[in-house]
Amino acid sequence: MSNIRREQTIEVPGVPKEFQSLAKKDIGILLNIIAAIADAQEKQFLLNKIRVTDCFEDDVDRVLIERSGFTGYVAARNNARAIAKTLWIRAQQGDISFVVIIDAQQIGSWELRNPRFLTTILHELIHVLYEEGHLKRQGEEEYTAYPDTRVRWLNGWATSVLDEYDVDRLVDVLVGRIATNNDGQPCSLRELDEAQGIDWVQWLVDRFNRMPCFIEEKIWQFQTRQMGIDDLATVVIPDIKDLLKLLSHTASRYMGTERWPEIIVQIKETDTSQRFFKEHLDTIIGQLDDAQSPFEESVQIVAHAVEEIFHNCGLSFQTVPEGVYISVDSPSS
Repeated sequence: MSNIRREQTIEVPGVPKEFQSLAKKDIGILLNIIAAIADAQEKQFLLNKIRVTDCFEDDVDRVLIERSGFTGYVAARNNARAIAKTLWIRAQQGDISFVVIIDAQQIGSWELRNPRFLTTILHELIHVLYEEGHLKRQGEEEYTAYPDTRVRWLNGWATSVLDEYDVDRLVDVLVGRIATNNDGQPCSLRELDEAQGIDWVQWLVDRFNRMPCFIEEKIWQFQTRQMGIDDLATVVIPDIKDLLKLLSHTASRYMGTERWPEIIVQIKETDTSQRFFKEHLDTIIGQLDDAQSPFEESVQIVAHAVEEIFHNCGLSFQTVPEGVYISVDSPSS
């Protein structure tokens, strides 16, 4: 089967004018690499547009408003910041395609020699491939449905946890084909990050160490009526989701290395692991690198583990006619 080629637009308004031509050329090189992978896997590459912008939140909001009326996207959260977003849109013909929006202010120079440029573009373009797979697996109606049930919430979060690991693993493979170390040997994603001073392990351990105080404070504020349920959900749910994705990113770089057993020990020594994650940490990690189980099965296993982690943090979910009802209890001690 031949891949169905779509017209793909590269927009770089956030790049200085004198560098826009180079940025478009190098983005086009990476786009063609991912399109070739789609061809080899007999998949459609449903990218509609990639946009590098200095108005990141506004541009994401614009797509969300056109798609579903949603507004108020925030890139920066507690201890986390999004620098890119892959979103589905409905094209004029009525079919589904994808837009990649990237924050130009967070990247720096726009050329293949910049590791942040290289890995960010690859990561988002590979997300397009994975989203095409989810669209095909779920069907258009379910894929585009508003997440208004407990099951959709949990399955969506579990899918995100699994995807971040898988996408990074493919980025790692491609980085090894594109970039080399000083000795001429293929470079890994982990080595590329470490050369830039990016310490995923420290970020992860720090987040695990900070989580109990954060959870206890927010639950207490709710229980003492200093915070409503909407505000509680807005701050606590994204924080837990971000930590789960940070676990995926770290595992994608260090699982299988000599450091990984030490990293697991560090994580399991934290109160967060012992109080909130418990045995579910091993469950999630086991599913990240499980190439044998069907994806739908992995989603269900991870979704159950994620629900139990939320429950240990004091949050439980139930589908009601109005949407998802959140009940709040004291966190596990």
